[in-house]
This record gives sequence, C-alpha cells and structure tokens, in this order.
Amino acid sequence: MAIDHKEPDRIPVDFWWSQEMRDKLLDRLKVEGVDDLQQYLGSDIRCIYWRYVGPKLKRFEDGRNWL
Repeated sequence: MAIDHKEPDRIPVDFWWSQEMRDKLLDRLKVEGVDDLQQYLGSDIRCIYWRYVGPKLKRFEDGRNWL
C-alpha cells in the first residue's frame, strides 16, 4: 500500500519472540508452524532473511546469545 501511496486498512502488525516463547506459543495455540502462528496472531510482517552483522555477541553461561 505504501509503495502505491494508498491508505492502508490498518496499521501493519509485527510480532517478535524468542525461540522459547515461539515454542510455547506453538504448543499452547496448537498451530502447525511459524507461518500459522503469525497468521493466528495477525502479524503482517515476514522475515525473509536474517543474519546478524555487528560486534561479537555476549553469551549466557549456557551458551545462548544475548540476541
């Protein structure tokens, strides 16, 4: 809509989650995968490519990244 300079029907919604939260939502809501979860939550934004570019991330003691 923005590219065509048209008024959208609503503000786009995005939803970010940790892997743990994603897994809990998938289990609790009984949906098949991330696409279904985003559809269920009404998320309009899809991440096509994700790669961290920046300084080395700090790690938790269990090995997980801060990001």
